[in-house]
Amino acid sequence: MVDTTYLAAVVALVLGTSVEQGGTATPVERPVVEGGSVELRCDIPYVRSEDFHWLRSNDGVILKRWANTQPDEFQIFHLGFQGRVSLEGPDGVDLRINNVRREDEGSYYCQQIGADTSRDGTPQKLLVADAGPRLDSGDIAGISVGAISGIIIVIVATSTITYYCCKRRNQKTILIVAGYMFLPHTTASIYFSLLQACY
Repeated sequence: MVDTTYLAAVVALVLGTSVEQGGTATPVERPVVEGGSVELRCDIPYVRSEDFHWLRSNDGVILKRWANTQPDEFQIFHLGFQGRVSLEGPDGVDLRINNVRREDEGSYYCQQIGADTSRDGTPQKLLVADAGPRLDSGDIAGISVGAISGIIIVIVATSTITYYCCKRRNQKTILIVAGYMFLPHTTASIYFSLLQACY
């Protein structure tokens, strides 16, 4: 893995360039849910004639856009981001990560390298939160079986009660059971009042 602070110091020493190490500043936290998308904004002025990078601390360059190219003309250096990242915004320098994974966590920052300068943007720490439990087809099937079983139990219980009541020829009991099962609460109260008056 490449220590970008050390690398920048070497570049400054060898080439005599001035280096602004924004990547070593305190990161701004950016929470995102696993599987979601996030856009990390670059806060340094974009110069089209300079090479542009997005880096992750302790990983080095993950994406590079060459000088004088379009936003979709970039190269990915970290295979884990293949097919999941793009450059967005008016200048095409904001990093968008789709289908965020747990391993995407880390501190990211943008960087421009010119002939005699190197500028780093404010680092942003990506925090990936658990998306929570997900139901697979087996779970859904289990829920469906449970719901059907509950309906069958209710039907069997109702049929048993109805049969028992009919056998004893107790019409009032049948009406009370039917009221409890099929009538809303308010309607059932009126229904039972009338029922008491009739018997």
